[in-house]
Formats: sequence, structure tokens, C-alpha cells
Amino acid sequence: MKAEKSPLVKRSYWGYFIIAAILVGSVYVLYGANIIRWRNSPNFGWRTMYDSGPNVVAEVFEIGEKAGLRVGDAIEAINGKAYTTFDELYFKVRNNNPASTNTYTVQRDGKTLEVSIVTGQLGLSSVVKRSGPIFIIGFIYLMIGVLVFLMKPKALESWLFFVMACFLGMEISFSAPSDLLRPLWFFNIRLLIDIFLPAPMIHLALRFPKTRTLLRKNPWLWVIPYLVSLLLLISYKMTSAAYWNTPPILQLLNNIYLLMAVMIFLISMIWNLIKDPSIVVRLQSRMIFVGMILGIFIPLAELLLRFTWGIGLFPDPTLGFTLFLTMFPLSIGYTIVKHDLFAIDVIVRRTYGYLLSTGTIIGVYAVIILIFNVIFHSSEIYKSPLFSIVFALGAVFLFKPLHERVQGFVDRIFYRKRYDYRKTIRAISEAMTRLFDADQIQKLLIGSVVREMFLENGLLLLRNPATNIYRAAITEGEEIERFSGSELNQDNVLSRLMEKRKEPIFKHDLDLNPAYEAQRESLQQVFQAFSSEAMLPLKYKDEIQGILSLGRKKSGKMFTAEDLDLLNTITNQSAIALENAKLFKEHLEKGRMEEELKIARDIQMSMLPEKAPKIEGLTIAARSIPAREVGGDFYDFIELQDKEAKRLGIIVGDVSGKAVSGALVMAASRSIFRVLTETHESVEKVMNRGNARLHQDVKKGMFVALLYAVMDPQRMALIFSNAGQVQPVIFSRDQSKPTYIESEGDRFPLGIMKECHYQETYLPIKPGDIVVFYTDGMVEAVNDKDELYGFDRFLTSIEEGRELSASALLEKLIGDVMRYVGDVEQHDDLTAVVVTVE
Repeated sequence: MKAEKSPLVKRSYWGYFIIAAILVGSVYVLYGANIIRWRNSPNFGWRTMYDSGPNVVAEVFEIGEKAGLRVGDAIEAINGKAYTTFDELYFKVRNNNPASTNTYTVQRDGKTLEVSIVTGQLGLSSVVKRSGPIFIIGFIYLMIGVLVFLMKPKALESWLFFVMACFLGMEISFSAPSDLLRPLWFFNIRLLIDIFLPAPMIHLALRFPKTRTLLRKNPWLWVIPYLVSLLLLISYKMTSAAYWNTPPILQLLNNIYLLMAVMIFLISMIWNLIKDPSIVVRLQSRMIFVGMILGIFIPLAELLLRFTWGIGLFPDPTLGFTLFLTMFPLSIGYTIVKHDLFAIDVIVRRTYGYLLSTGTIIGVYAVIILIFNVIFHSSEIYKSPLFSIVFALGAVFLFKPLHERVQGFVDRIFYRKRYDYRKTIRAISEAMTRLFDADQIQKLLIGSVVREMFLENGLLLLRNPATNIYRAAITEGEEIERFSGSELNQDNVLSRLMEKRKEPIFKHDLDLNPAYEAQRESLQQVFQAFSSEAMLPLKYKDEIQGILSLGRKKSGKMFTAEDLDLLNTITNQSAIALENAKLFKEHLEKGRMEEELKIARDIQMSMLPEKAPKIEGLTIAARSIPAREVGGDFYDFIELQDKEAKRLGIIVGDVSGKAVSGALVMAASRSIFRVLTETHESVEKVMNRGNARLHQDVKKGMFVALLYAVMDPQRMALIFSNAGQVQPVIFSRDQSKPTYIESEGDRFPLGIMKECHYQETYLPIKPGDIVVFYTDGMVEAVNDKDELYGFDRFLTSIEEGRELSASALLEKLIGDVMRYVGDVEQHDDLTAVVVTVE
């Protein structure tokens, strides 16, 4: 929704804001002065409310309760003087002097009683208890409005929300005075707040999250709610001399007007949810609707229980009502300032879940209280501290399993998952490792995304490096014919922005994010031309290769954070696959061995980690030196995160064959194991599934000698399985010599036999331990006399470097081998990974 600005706000929104803040702040300061002054006010032991009349006891305090006064008593006279108005009550019939006695003639259940109460003094603590919480909550409402305005000051909806928050905050803050407000003209401010509160609420409902058609065609209609409030104000002033003497009919009309404002807001949100075609408007309306339900449902449940069975969920119903009502302005403020709406869907889903769970707990509590009242007849058991403690402990222990079941129900009914995230990534990853044809990769990319995410259409625009023009290469879905031949030149606002930001751009964000304000119209035209809801960059090594245009979801929902994760993963893999296909094609076209080796080396080196990961408790160093321009050795690190701890997966492999074939098998092996480890299965299962996949995918006669290990610094354990690799070495602080770690199970390299039983070996590790993984090139290097470097020299080199850091020890091991062989050309790669346990 495009933020609208009225001329008033556009010209000087900061000036009007400062004026409003000064006025509202002055009123709050004046009321605060009343709170301090009220500490010396008389404490009569009871008070009435303006809506119940001057003769009805609405609230009883300690000294009144001790004297025998009750809520609901009708007072006919005070000190023998009958009265019928608030003026008489405040200024004529009561004795206001401390320590004086007031005698009340009370009607209760058809009987006339005399109740005498000695007038006390309120004191500051009593005033704070009566007026403080409501005052603070109202001030919080005001601060919500200020915060929203400061975060988005140029938008008309921010200004309207600020005005509404000011009126709503003051209405609440000033609703529980401990005594008369001084000076008495302060009551005129209260009257103004009461009457004008509905007007900005109706105005905001008609403007946000979408301006109503009627208001767009007749812009002057926004004045009507304020005119209604003005007419009510005039009627008040003409019919009553004081705030407390207003006719009941006017009070009723004002309450109906306020209720009508709330209903207009609620109906407007429901209408948007059902009818509005914009996903953004529906999500914003849903958020506000949930906020209204949270803010009104629980307080209404409290009132129903209190009046029906006398059960109060909160010690102070007014306080409980105002606390929950904050959900209403919070939900509006959130939707005004929130640009990235990914989170709203999740927030609403969780809100429904927590609302139902909390409602269940409240319902159980109410049923238990009802049972006690029915069975034990006004039992006091539920009022005891022990009952509260037992129920609270039960709620704490049962809430989580209850909430999980309720949330599962909500997810199934309202937010059914449309695809299996892990399954989709695994399938596409495995397919990408087998494809080296650019057209097939492009078709797989577009087809997978459109099918798995249930999109109306998808389009891949590829960049021509010579002209920098993005041209439609692959289309998928509905009405794809009209996209054929579509292109974006280098001067197009979208291509320039994509080149600069290299981040996804979503259609809904164009409407809400002020960062796009200068380019909004041009960008919207591009999105409309491609029927696009999202544009994502296809990038490789920070260079844009293409742009992925995605249409609407057939479900009508917006793209979520989970969708974005999936798309980022797929586009990154596709970019790598396309780059690999490009390099492979160049190799075939040139037909020279040098280019073949260069391409294969690029593929290989792009698969090797640029640096070792940082895992708490471990220090890691790794290096691989190919014997030729391209090697068959590789290593990889996989950070495994579960609920309990962070672990490190280490892969050390040696592929049979060299050059392109070896590098491609290496790439396939690495991709397969990366996909398999995402499932967090055991080392044994990963090895056996990896063997089955490689046996199926690689050609006969090729295999992979591979070791897969998991270092767990939290449990101080090393778990590994070995398929044809040399045995790793461990050097413990409590040992004098390094030793080889023997492994269990089959030792055949991967891909040779379909049915193998690889087992995992478990080894405890201790602080100070050194573990070295390596390939056979380290021990099979030969010097000019054709003598092997050998295992003994390798172990001695480790022993000599026991005090070195991981990186220093790695350099020593490789350096010792290199010095031993001298200038002799080697025929195998040198690869080693050193891990020290901190």
C-alpha cells in the first residue's frame, strides 16, 4: 500500500507533532500534579462512578469495608441530607475534614441501614495504587503512538495513529482519579478526550491499511467523524454545567459512538481479509484483527465470568482490561512500521496457537473454580495461596505439550505446508551434481521452483556478458508465451538495482519500504510487465549471472522466510552448476589439455573450503597440494548444529583418476555427502547411503577412498568411518607416541560394491589431543632414490610438532615431506587436516 500524505502532514508534520506532543505532555504533567496533591485528599472509604450515578457505591476501600459498606449499596442520604446530583455529593452533604464522621443512610436488599465511616486521608501509596497503574498503561499507549510516528513520520497513517494513541492513552490514564481534578476546568479536557476518541479511530480505519473507495472518491468525508464529535461536544456543553452532570442520554450516545468506531475498525479488517485482492492488505488486516481479538476477547471473558459466576481472572478488572487492550494499538503500529512482511504470517500463526492454548488454560481454571463453587458451595479453597501455586505449577508443566498440540492443529488447518523443504533441496542438489548442460540446469531450476512452490509462472533472465542485457532464457507456468523474447537492458532500473544490491526484491516491499520511494513507479512497471511477485539474483562469486522472476503463489499467500531460504539455496546451487557447465563447455570447445586442467582445477578449488571453520573447543587447519594442476584429493568441513551442541563433520577423500573426471567425481562426492549430512543421521548411515549413491552415479572403474569423521567437543568424542583411506593418527597428552586409530567394518572404497557394511568407530578425546587426517600421498611420497617417506617418518614429524599450534603443525608435516622429496616430481596429492582439542 502506497503511503498517502495529506498537504497538512506533508508541509510540516514535525511542527504539528511537536505542538501535539507539547499539548499532550502538558496535560499529563497537570494530571501528575493532581496525583501528588491527592495524597492529602479525604478518604471516604468508597467511591461512585459517573456512569452509575452519585448514589450507587461502585467501589469500596478498606475503611468502608470495615464499616460495613458494600458494592452496589444505594445511598439515600449523608449525615441526614438527601442528595441526587454529583454537585451535592461533592460540595454539600459530605464532611471532607479528616477524622470527621460521615453517616450514610443505605438501601440494601429492601432494608434501610445506617453506616458510619470516619474520614481518613488517602496518602501517596493509596493514590498510586488507585490511579498509578492505569496512568502508566495509558502513557504506554501514548508512547506506542510516538514511536510509530518517529519510525515512519511522513506517512499519513502514522500521523492518524499518533492522534488516536494520544486520545486513547489520555482516556485510559485519566479514567481512575482518586479525587476531584483541580482545577475543575480539567474536566473539560476529559470531556474533549471522551468525545473525540472515536473520530481518529474511524478516520484511521477508513485510511489503513487501504483507503476505502468511498473516501478516495469523496476526500472530504474524513471530516464527518470529527463533525459528529463536535456536535456531541456542543450538546454536552448546552445541556450540562459540569462533566459529572451530563444527561444519561448523551453518555449513552457517546458510548454507542465509541462502540461504532470499534465495530467499523473490526468490520473493515474482516472485509479486507475476505475481499481484498492484495496479499499485503490481507496480512496487515489479519494482524490487526488478531490484535483486536487478543485485546477484547480475554477482557470480555473476564467480565462474563465475573458477572455470571463471580469469578475474576484478574484482581483488578479495569487493570486487566487495559493491559490486554494494548494488543490493539500494538498490532496497528506494527503493521504501519513493518516493511518486510515475511514474519507476519509466522507471528499470526503463533499468535493463534498461543491464544488458543492460553484460552484453554483459562477455561480449565474457570471450570475448576466453578466446580468448587457448585460442590463445596462458595468454597474458599481456590482462594488459598496453595491452590494458586499448585495450579501455576500444573500450567507450567502442561502448557508446552498442550501448546504443541494446539499449534500443530493450527498449522494443519490454516497453514498447511505446500512442500517438503529438505526433500526439495536434496532432490535438486543431487540432480545438479549430475548435470553439466546449461539448458538442462536452467530447465531444472525453473521447473523445480514453479512446481514445488505452486507458482503461476517463472522466468529466468540470463545476462549476456558482452552487452549486459538480460534476456528470457527459460519460462515455465501459465501465459508463458508473452514472456518469450523479453529482456532488460543495462540501463533498466531493476537491473541496475540488482547489480548494486545483489539481493531479492519483492513486490510487496516496493509498496511499503521507503528505500524504494524514488524508484517505486519504475520498479512496479517492471514487476507488472513480468507478472512477477519476486525477483532474485542468480549470482556466482558476487557476480550476477541472471535474474529469476517468480509469479504469484496459487495459494494466494506471500513468500515466507522459509521460501526465501529455499530459493537462496537453489539459486546458489544453480549458479555454481551453471558456472561449472560453462567451464566444462569451454573445455570441450577448446580441446586442449591445459584448458581441461584449468577448468577441472576451478571446479575442484571451488569445492574446497576457503578456510577452516571456528568451532568452540577445536582448532582446525587443512591444506591440499595437488601433484598436478588438478588433483584427486579433497577435504570438506560440515558444521552440524543440533539442539544439544555444535559438532564438526570432516571429510577427507581421494578420487581415482585425475583431471576433469576425477574433479567431477570429487564434486559429486562432496555434494552427495553435504546433502546426506543435512539429515543429521549417524556416521554409519551417511557412509552406507553415500556408497549406494556413488555406486549408482559414477561410471564403472572409478571409486572414492573417503573418511568421514564427526568431532564432538561437547561430548569429547570422535566418531568416524573409513572407506579405503589411510588410518588417522591421534596423539594424546598422556601418551608418549602418536598412534593410528583402527576402524571397524568394511574398508572398501566407495562406489565399488553396492552392498557394503560400513561401521562407525567411537573414540573418546581429551583436551590437548591432536588428531591428524591425511591421504596416502603424505606417506607414499618418494625421493630421488625412489625411497618412500613412510609412516615412521610421518609419526616422528607429528611427535616433534606436538607443542605447535594446528596450523604450525600442518605446515611442518607438509614441509617435512616436501624437503624429503626435493625436486622429484610427485604423482600423488598431499592433503592433511590437523585438529587440536582445546
